Amino acid sequence: MCTPKRKDDPDLEPRLPIPQQIISNGEYLPVPQADPQRRVEALTNEMVDERAKNLGLSRRNFLRTAAGTATVLFAMNQVDGCGDSSTPASSNGGDVIFNVCEEDTRDLEQAKAVSDADFFVMDVQTHHVELGGNWNPVLKNAIAALRFTDFGDCGRGNVDCILNTKINQDNYIKEMFLDSETAVGVMSGIPTGALEILPNTTMANGSQRMIAQMLCEPTLAQGTPGRTTIHDIQQNVEELGSAGLKCYPGGDIWWLDDE
Repeated sequence: MCTPKRKDDPDLEPRLPIPQQIISNGEYLPVPQADPQRRVEALTNEMVDERAKNLGLSRRNFLRTAAGTATVLFAMNQVDGCGDSSTPASSNGGDVIFNVCEEDTRDLEQAKAVSDADFFVMDVQTHHVELGGNWNPVLKNAIAALRFTDFGDCGRGNVDCILNTKINQDNYIKEMFLDSETAVGVMSGIPTGALEILPNTTMANGSQRMIAQMLCEPTLAQGTPGRTTIHDIQQNVEELGSAGLKCYPGGDIWWLDDE
């Protein structure tokens, strides 16, 4: 049985449409936020409060509009000392970085018209886990740790929940193609030792919006079970349609210029 809400969720401070710090790809912790980035974030939040209120929107919903994105760009211009597109370059000390003016941050339709364009977005480094594959369960903690900033309802230590709801194929499709503007993604394999976390056959079983990047381990003997050796390259290209090659040289195992 569902219980209706008596009031709306609080208007918590939302994420900016243009992040003001380096975003981790899930493998490493990002570097701390720089001072100019903190100033852009603070100025943006200040402007968002005023503009959202004037338009009768929550902060979160305002930032989902083109005017919300224009507000971030406008704040970046201000912090960098560039003014806006309505101010001549000679009077503000330099050229404008982003071609937005203050009116773009207040008028939803104008901002939409200014920013309306058909962009092509390609994500060249993506992963998910083939949960039904023949991979080493000892790796569960390490694989789950790739999702260390957004646990959803799982909680930080619930490894099985994270694997089954955050790093599986269904959630990958949701986040990549439904929740973002990504047009084409490149699926990458996993290094030696992980066996079938994401085998080439799974990567190839996709659509034209997903390009398979075959994993190759050139030190392995022909016919090594569960792995892709250098002898399998032709078969993977011709039968699976692999469009790229991914290797992990170094570590005193092998190097790109090895025979």
